[in-house]
Amino acid sequence: LMKPYKHPHHQTMNGAVNRYFKYRSFDSLQSNFALELEPLLTPRSLYMPWPTSTVRAFAEFFYTGQVNSKWLLAPVALDLLVMAKIYEIPLLYKLILEVLYSILAKKEESLSLICTSLMETFRTKTLNSYKGDEEKTNTYLTSNDNYQELLKLKVSLENIDNGYYDPDLLRKQSRAQSSSTQESSGSANGEKTATGAGSLETSSTNVPTVFAGGPR
Repeated sequence: LMKPYKHPHHQTMNGAVNRYFKYRSFDSLQSNFALELEPLLTPRSLYMPWPTSTVRAFAEFFYTGQVNSKWLLAPVALDLLVMAKIYEIPLLYKLILEVLYSILAKKEESLSLICTSLMETFRTKTLNSYKGDEEKTNTYLTSNDNYQELLKLKVSLENIDNGYYDPDLLRKQSRAQSSSTQESSGSANGEKTATGAGSLETSSTNVPTVFAGGPR
């Protein structure tokens, strides 16, 4: 019996057709799998755009109802403060605020002790150099810029401790931020600009916004 004649390219064409339909079926299977994917299997980063340490601390709070002293200040505690505000969790927000207030109180107390110690050392050294002359010592300390800065800092700390608003600290911080912003923009253009005391009102809009918008 004679075997039917087969074209030499017939087998190659059949293989290509089979591969084509095989790939098409695989693509359709992938699309069906993507459509049937459960939300619980979706990566967590698509739902909560926060570091892993922050998410773990967030879950730990729901399990214990307390804040952990081992949490880092940044990014965990600060991120949790923003998360509590966004996701409307007042208990977590109040607890994080209490922690931040306690940290600020300790820093304020430490800064006050350091400032007092520096002022006493400054006055003792100056008094010894003038051989106990109080009048010359007071005259020198009044004209000394470093001692006057320490004195202003001590007054500001006392005002804050008494619950008063201190505009000098806010004015210095605003001036420092505006000047650094203008210097960075000037260096990008090949020039630097310095900000004076009179440009505080015009440069207050250059202060960067913290957490502008936040995560969505």
